[in-house]
Amino acid sequence: LSAQNLDSLKNTLSDIASVTHAISLKKEALARSIGNADITLANTAHLSARAKPALDKIALSADSVNVMGQSVTRTSDQVGKTVGTMGAGLDRFAGASLPELERLISELDALSGSMRRLSEQTERSPNSLVFGMPPVPKGPGEISTEVPTP
Repeated sequence: LSAQNLDSLKNTLSDIASVTHAISLKKEALARSIGNADITLANTAHLSARAKPALDKIALSADSVNVMGQSVTRTSDQVGKTVGTMGAGLDRFAGASLPELERLISELDALSGSMRRLSEQTERSPNSLVFGMPPVPKGPGEISTEVPTP
């Protein structure tokens, strides 16, 4: 070996020694990093294994939503056709029958109010069905229109 080659070899060995020394100083930090990388890879593998069933469920749900959307579209089309064919009948019903229906509902409302008052009156005074309501006595300050009998 020439002197130049020996110097190069010495320098290379010196550099290797420096790098080895620097690595040995960081040995604990490197060990922790490798341990953390191992844990991260294990967690990633675990998550990957759990992700498959979840992704399968998501795909199944997406398929169900798609089928439901198609069903809603068909139903909407059928409703549209039905309404189209019933349009004239609905117009006649709205024009003639709805006002009559509103009048009947109003009468039923009045009748139910009368029935409620009658049931409350009968509850308070059951004999009022036979004898009628007793006269309401005059209140304080009201003037009697009856002529007193001597």
